[in-house]
Amino acid sequence: MLCNYGVDIIVGSHPHVVQPIELINSYNNDNSTLVMYSLGNFISNQRKELMGSPYTEDGLIVNIEITKDTNKNKTFVSKADCIPTWVNKYQNSGKNFYEIIPIENKSQLSHISNLPMNLIEQSYTNTKSQIKESNIINIPNISFN
Repeated sequence: MLCNYGVDIIVGSHPHVVQPIELINSYNNDNSTLVMYSLGNFISNQRKELMGSPYTEDGLIVNIEITKDTNKNKTFVSKADCIPTWVNKYQNSGKNFYEIIPIENKSQLSHISNLPMNLIEQSYTNTKSQIKESNIINIPNISFN
């Protein structure tokens, strides 16, 4: 309904897991709305071993480009680049540390030591399945093989 009133972006939060991202159109196709139902956890101690679900370790960074068409006096979302993230928890000198790992390309990940690549790959797969790609919504394609 908000799309029908000209809303361009809706960002949801709180479920602590990544939920679908999609572009919806108004009933008369005059407006499109980028809907991000939940971006998951950016940083959290909600771990698989504590919560029973690996999805709470996943999150998203979304870079949104907004364009103004001065001829039509209309503003719209022209691009949404989604970067999946995974929260890496590790210990050093008896202290817990949390590190946000952007999952943009495999070569970038190989420079970080001791990453559990199987968990990162699963996080990427889970997150990618929630994003409905289009000419506006993009997510990096990564091969873990």
